[in-house]
Amino acid sequence: MILNATQHLAELLAAHRYAAEQAKAATEHAKLASDALKTALLDAAMAADPSDPLTDTEVIIGETKVTLRQQTQWRFDSTRCKAEYPEVYAAFAKQTSFLKLDVRLA
Repeated sequence: MILNATQHLAELLAAHRYAAEQAKAATEHAKLASDALKTALLDAAMAADPSDPLTDTEVIIGETKVTLRQQTQWRFDSTRCKAEYPEVYAAFAKQTSFLKLDVRLA
């Protein structure tokens, strides 16, 4: 179904675009700041103990405790499971539905 654009929808779209641009910029800024903080903490840990810089490193900055630690995670490879064991994948897969908003140039 294709609807006719109204002024209200145009205003909402403009607000969405502005918010998305701001969120993207904030995310990029936060990543740069986080990476710089990690680098500084690793440098400080290396200076304090060159033999083991990846042990938990903590620093108190004002009223904030900042901790840097090495973590390991397990990830499930659903693509490989589906290819190699389709019956197992089918037995545990769950279909969900949701509304997806797609905003792009026409």
